[in-house]
Amino acid sequence: MHVKEKYRGQAHLLIAYGSSHPANASYSCLQLMLADSLPGVYLATVEGYPQLSEVLPRLRRQGVKEGILSPYMLLAGEPARHDMAACGENSWKQILAREGFQVKVELCGLGGYPAYQEIFGQRVRDCPAGQAVGG
Repeated sequence: MHVKEKYRGQAHLLIAYGSSHPANASYSCLQLMLADSLPGVYLATVEGYPQLSEVLPRLRRQGVKEGILSPYMLLAGEPARHDMAACGENSWKQILAREGFQVKVELCGLGGYPAYQEIFGQRVRDCPAGQAVGG
């Protein structure tokens, strides 16, 4: 099933780790691409930009009341569970609930999706021994 059909009518907030490294700018680019091609899909980072505090006003302006929260990470390990779905007051699930949003959490990293597995595997197969992909 294509992502457009799976999440039709729902907002989908993707969480990435982010960092202070200049490569973090790729998340801003991705957010712009998502806004153009998949309206209703948002991206925010735990560190770096855009953060949840920058995305919340956009969710409100667009009338979002409920949605899905999932990691934009290869694996949804302990950091994803802690930052995203824990019961603690600083988890994104709890922050969004306090802000009036109803959120369903999907704890499946990108590596859990067959389509991503195929893309990732093909990139590895295409990589000459000893060289980084794209390098």
